[in-house]
Amino acid sequence: MKFCNIGNHYTYPSRFGIRKKSPDGLQYRCKECWQKKKKEDRKNNPEKAKQEDLNRYWNHLEYHQGYREANKENQIAYHKEWYIKNKDKKDAQNKAWFDSNPDLWVVYRSRRRALKAAIPETFPENWWQQMIIFYGPYCSNPNCTREISKKNPLSHDHIIPISDQERSSNSLLNSQILCKGCNSSKSASHQTDYRDWTKGILLDDLTIIYDKIEPTSENLFKLQESNETISTAQ
Repeated sequence: MKFCNIGNHYTYPSRFGIRKKSPDGLQYRCKECWQKKKKEDRKNNPEKAKQEDLNRYWNHLEYHQGYREANKENQIAYHKEWYIKNKDKKDAQNKAWFDSNPDLWVVYRSRRRALKAAIPETFPENWWQQMIIFYGPYCSNPNCTREISKKNPLSHDHIIPISDQERSSNSLLNSQILCKGCNSSKSASHQTDYRDWTKGILLDDLTIIYDKIEPTSENLFKLQESNETISTAQ
């Protein structure tokens, strides 16, 4: 029998791990007590445990990438099965994240829709925040009477809708701020540019254009096709 220093009890040597430096070649604690201690430590120090997991992942990044690639189908099946079993829990987590990060949700949703439609993206960093600062935190539709609220938040609208794959783009030139209600009613039914062109239009490099052209979808498409036609001014 061997003494376990963590559990303060004697048990069979076969229940101890290997430690070559020890006189008997075994660990000083049994496997069962060590597992219990690790679980308690993770529970009492969640932030430390999370950081350790991240460090372990990045230190073995190539291994994880290779494993996922070699077991791609099994990974997809596992995550699908997990989601089905934990759908309510996952949906609650997603909702909590979306509610606490409305700006990030706008960015995520816009990029996801553009990727699905195979639309090129040229957004700069923090583009949604830049749009809010430049155009203001309100709906660009001058006829809108809806109040901005949690149920009717600000949203990103593609002026030339992404369903028009040949003409649309995921760029600031093709973007405007609408409330959720105006965005839903506009949808892909028309290509109205509600922005105030007298104030200027924000470009992907965060410069401003002041072209005195009529803000139609056709003119927007021409501007997107050739940046040489754009006169810039600061």
